[in-house]
Amino acid sequence: MLRTSGALFLSLLTFAGSSYGRDFCLPANGVGFGQDQGEGQTTAVIVGSPLIAGRTQGNFQIESVTGTLATIAGTVLFETARGSYTLLAKGSFDVASGVFQSSGPIEEGSGAFAGARGQLKLEGRQDLETGRFFERVSGSICWPE
Repeated sequence: MLRTSGALFLSLLTFAGSSYGRDFCLPANGVGFGQDQGEGQTTAVIVGSPLIAGRTQGNFQIESVTGTLATIAGTVLFETARGSYTLLAKGSFDVASGVFQSSGPIEEGSGAFAGARGQLKLEGRQDLETGRFFERVSGSICWPE
């Protein structure tokens, strides 16, 4: 009986210590106020969830244009009080209206974001005359359990 109980106990410890793909996720929602710096570079201040509140530096390239809709791709570095991470963003920018959206996974976290993963979406509008923009940020950031 002791042998079976010991084996059962070891099996339970092994099971409890494995993540089996489960993550602990938190919502990351807020708004940003930024400036297009030209040449695909952007900067913004983000307010909202502590997971995204801080500053961003974006670097985008146009991949293609159909009519007034440009397909874009790039990176956005989020720098918060708890650490930083990079969003790998793909989306679109309407060159006639300034409406944009992009989304993608996060990677390369540091500080509290080391090992984190998740998805973020950026949606907004840029004033085509001044380069200023407003955006909504939504998504979640996860850590392995």
